[in-house]
Amino acid sequence: MSGKGLPTLLVTGASGNIGKALVHRLAAQHQGRLNVVYAVHSKPTASTQDLAALRSRSSAVVELDYDQPASVAKALEPVRRIDMLFLVPSHAKDRARQAATVIDAVRAKGVKLVVLVSLLGCQSRAGLFASQFRDIEEYIEAIGIPHVFLRCSPLQHNFLTLLKNFDEPIATIAMPIGLGGYAPIHVADIAAAAAAVLVDPEDHAGKTYTLTGPEVLTGVSIAGKASRGLERPVRFINCTVDEARDAMLRAGTPEWIRNGFLELYVLIGKGFFATPSPDLAFLTCFKGTSMEEFFRENRAMFNARVKDSDGTSSSSSSSSKAALATPQLALEPARDAGTAALPAASSSSGHPHRMRLDSPPSAWPRTSFVLHSKL
Repeated sequence: MSGKGLPTLLVTGASGNIGKALVHRLAAQHQGRLNVVYAVHSKPTASTQDLAALRSRSSAVVELDYDQPASVAKALEPVRRIDMLFLVPSHAKDRARQAATVIDAVRAKGVKLVVLVSLLGCQSRAGLFASQFRDIEEYIEAIGIPHVFLRCSPLQHNFLTLLKNFDEPIATIAMPIGLGGYAPIHVADIAAAAAAVLVDPEDHAGKTYTLTGPEVLTGVSIAGKASRGLERPVRFINCTVDEARDAMLRAGTPEWIRNGFLELYVLIGKGFFATPSPDLAFLTCFKGTSMEEFFRENRAMFNARVKDSDGTSSSSSSSSKAALATPQLALEPARDAGTAALPAASSSSGHPHRMRLDSPPSAWPRTSFVLHSKL
């Protein structure tokens, strides 16, 4: 699959969500334009099937131990030169140091461009995740390698961590974001933007692009998109920060990741990510994948263990489909054992459920909505 004279690209995180999406994009649309070397962690989470697929599509697959700089350099010895690096930082607490290890290794191979998947708003250093990604950006800037930063909004695929909440007949999306909104992005759209940069690097070197989903959505709106995509009722609950922390603790999420996501939730609640960007459309001529499309394409996973009303698991969601037979959706407040009743809030309009938008998050109701059809 190698070609003499073609630029060589090293893709890190090739077995992860973003890396795997780029693998498919390059194979489908840009085969023969690049020599691609895919890098996976030396302690891989990728399946044997995934690794075999990578080896069939690339010039080489290398295993890198990001914690051992000497081993990274040694693993890359068979690669004569590396012209471009597509860098997806790891999920480790010290990912900035790990990223520096990879960057140093490819510098020795003559790298001419680094394309970094970064975080939207990281230049503000608002929170742990932002600081980590900004540290990586500043390291690249300091050593003077031409670069492109892809600053991405939080991923749509983060909702896959909530699969357990979709076991019940009425699925639940619980986040402490109040009335805040953001525009989650699909990993395939990040890959499409990256591919556009990598095949024409001269046009993009030195640029920073902001990549978001096509629309800003509140928690209630996301539940609505999920309901349409999964063809079953989905509700949103504005849980407390402590409840979100406890849920992640029960799921075994490491403390530093828990803290990072809680900071993200606070920022979403304050509207920090509430501006969609045109950059994805500029790079790809595509506005981006909607949340409804994301849930629809992952319907089998979200609906795999839906319980019937008697508590038994069922692979069929026919009752949910019947309840959503028509496209006209309505919102109604819902109450259950885990959700407080909606409080009355004072407002000039006198409407009991209308909150002033400038109210502090502590005054926002624990909103829970069930989306259903008007039959």
